Amino acid sequence: MHIGLATQDELRRLRPSLPSRPAPTPFDEFASRYPLIFRAYKNKQACSLAPIADWGCECGPGWAGIVEALCIWLEPEAVRLKAAGEPVPLITQIKEKMGIFRCYVENIPKPLAREFEARKRLAERQSAIICEGCGQPGGLLSESFFVMLQRVIDRRTSLLQKQT
Repeated sequence: MHIGLATQDELRRLRPSLPSRPAPTPFDEFASRYPLIFRAYKNKQACSLAPIADWGCECGPGWAGIVEALCIWLEPEAVRLKAAGEPVPLITQIKEKMGIFRCYVENIPKPLAREFEARKRLAERQSAIICEGCGQPGGLLSESFFVMLQRVIDRRTSLLQKQT
């Protein structure tokens, strides 16, 4: 009987093989497409207190289109503000909360605040009818204290379930 520390070979044999990097998400591309507003994305040097620096986008890939719609509008505004020497908006957190999309941004100047809030509310409404996981039509499902987004099962999935 061997008692003691495991050797490197024993650890390799016991440990399941894990990919060296997590699979990329649609959000990973946003840091290069929208460099000003996404400058804190997985980058603690840009903003150490922003949750997006540690966790990235805390929602499923099904909402990538919702996030991108906000970015398409906000990045040009950030470029304009930077050229004018003004503070540049910074996305600090993107997440799902109670089944709804949430986006938090710092440095939104007053002239843009009303437009940004309207676009953010639209994104929140869209997230209630789009599956966070797959991007297909869905809806909010309430059960006790929890609210979750349930996707509409597509025809192929329902056929697969019938076969099993």
